[in-house]
Amino acid sequence: MLNNEIYEEYFLNASISTFNINIGGFVSKYWGIDISSNCIFPIYEKNDPQIDKKISEIENFLLEKDIVPIYRIVYQDNYQKLDRVLFNKHYEKVANNIVLACPLQGKKNELFKFADFNESGIYIDTEITGGDGFLEDYFYLRKISKNDQIIFNTAIDICPLKKYSASLLEEGHLIGQAYFIRQGDVVIIKDIVISTKYRGLGYSSKILYSILTYCLKNGAELVIAEIPTDNENVMNLFGNNPMFFKLYDIFYRQLIKNTKGRFIFD
Repeated sequence: MLNNEIYEEYFLNASISTFNINIGGFVSKYWGIDISSNCIFPIYEKNDPQIDKKISEIENFLLEKDIVPIYRIVYQDNYQKLDRVLFNKHYEKVANNIVLACPLQGKKNELFKFADFNESGIYIDTEITGGDGFLEDYFYLRKISKNDQIIFNTAIDICPLKKYSASLLEEGHLIGQAYFIRQGDVVIIKDIVISTKYRGLGYSSKILYSILTYCLKNGAELVIAEIPTDNENVMNLFGNNPMFFKLYDIFYRQLIKNTKGRFIFD
């Protein structure tokens, strides 16, 4: 298995979805609230000679549940056959993201130099559970629908990994929040959100660096994140950040419908 697929396992395990099923080495995550928790991770058996049959089996399973199949594709050689098959079966690209990493070894001086400033006003909760106060505030900041709130509250409790939150307050006002997940010595940053009226003031960087400092203090060795390439603010926060470097590119392919609203099949 290539190194990138090791990281893909971290993202698979940290995907906040209500259900998952493994069909021939392709793990389908569904009933989550974002694309990474409603997609198929084809980590194993991508060169299966019966790959067409496997894709059809997954399609039938998901479409019966009114779920549109979406595949997560890594830009590397052993995904090319699968990508060609999906293209020929009318799956189109719907998102382009990159995966970034921040190795924490050797970052102590850099992070601890401004630790007092970065950690001021930051409150870390070491266990997120469905229905807790953090999630109520997070749903408000993200403007998440009531239905998606129910889904997320259920899914967050199903995820077996350690889940953390970070909240930034100033003079009693909630400025922003983040949540991240840890597996072993690797931390996956899932989201950082800032209240609308405080955006553009550097608060997202403050939260990010406080997370990195916390992770370093608590023995983590690597922090990774998946970010969209079409979001300028997120790209500036992570992609142009010297603490991070790019590991690899990914994109998503989704089964498309014809003009009559029906899914296209061969």
